[in-house]
Amino acid sequence: MRIVQRLTRPIDIYGNYLKIMGLFVLSLSILKGLRAPNLWAANHYVLNYSEGLIRRGLFGTIGLMLFGDVFYKYRTLFVIAFGIMALWLIYLLLQSYKVSAKNSPFQMCILVFFASPAMVFFVHEVGFFDQFGFLVTIGFIFHCRTLKHNLLAVIIGLSGSLLAFVHEGLVFIYLPVMLLALVCQGYSDETAAPPSRRYKILLLISCLPAIISLILLAGKGPISSSQLERLVAQIGPHIDFGIRLDIFHILQRSGGNDLLLMLHSWTRASSWVELLVDLLILSPSLTFLIYYGIIFVNSIKKKINKPAIKIAFIISSLSPLSLNLLGWDTHRWDALVVVTTYSSLLVLLTYFEAQLTPEQTTRIVFLAIPVIFLGLSSEYFLCDDDHFKLYPFLDHLYYLSDVLGGRIKFPTFPTQ
Repeated sequence: MRIVQRLTRPIDIYGNYLKIMGLFVLSLSILKGLRAPNLWAANHYVLNYSEGLIRRGLFGTIGLMLFGDVFYKYRTLFVIAFGIMALWLIYLLLQSYKVSAKNSPFQMCILVFFASPAMVFFVHEVGFFDQFGFLVTIGFIFHCRTLKHNLLAVIIGLSGSLLAFVHEGLVFIYLPVMLLALVCQGYSDETAAPPSRRYKILLLISCLPAIISLILLAGKGPISSSQLERLVAQIGPHIDFGIRLDIFHILQRSGGNDLLLMLHSWTRASSWVELLVDLLILSPSLTFLIYYGIIFVNSIKKKINKPAIKIAFIISSLSPLSLNLLGWDTHRWDALVVVTTYSSLLVLLTYFEAQLTPEQTTRIVFLAIPVIFLGLSSEYFLCDDDHFKLYPFLDHLYYLSDVLGGRIKFPTFPTQ
């Protein structure tokens, strides 16, 4: 028992040091993946409803209403993109360390997530709507515990609809995480006998706005060639960065066409190899986080339907994998699985209290250490054939030197 106590002491006694270590590891991951928003992100920002309701046009429409033509400028999009990233980073840190205060072994999960190649990839996605969706989700998780069940269902419904109009894929990525919060509230509510019929109805109602929004967008169908030409003609003269026509051509494909294309792609061995390589890189951190979630649920003191909670947790964690049937970005969807798994863990720890045994805590520590080292030493696929920046981060130092020396302008406009 003394050996066990000594092994678990760092979790409780050195909590502040672990927080500092977490911030250090997160800083490394940010520096490894940091870059300016690329043309893919910038072009998505300026899509709008000038030619009628189209997919992914809400963000640009609201941006134009708020900022006018200045919204078309890359500097504006640059500030918005990094503003979104700064906000979700703040929420992430606040919520992570808030729940770890009552469950100290969770600090190992924080380190595992921050060290994961998925975190580097997610930072690299600055400007992508994935980060906007995560901001909505992590903000929801931060505030959801204070909401009554009816208001919680309303906010989930509105958030699901918002995500659908910003980017249809965000519904599949983040809505299951928010629905997990409603499930957990149903089981943690002391005034009801969960799972009550009321919560089942609320769960269904919460899904409806997102479903209706997706049906509405699908019902509008792909935009015509003439609409596409007018949209490009409307946006082109205003932007001060390059236009990527492949983004606009995506709007001419229906969801059914995308599904058929992806089903055909999965008949090729190369697609499965790509998926397996992704999972091989991400599996240490992903497996650890899911393992911790299962142990946590098993340790919940309240008498609840633990198998149902575990199933809901796993579904919300793995939900981005479903997009491998609808979109080409396999590396992107696979990396986001780690993000949604960690988000789902935050939901569990927000709603439930559980005390891990000393033996379980020791096991968590011993498992986390090699996973953290693997995460820090692993590399993953990045957008635009980019690569991980490694210590001493010479790319960033050279760029900073060029900016300060006046050799290049800040921010530097992307070329791809």
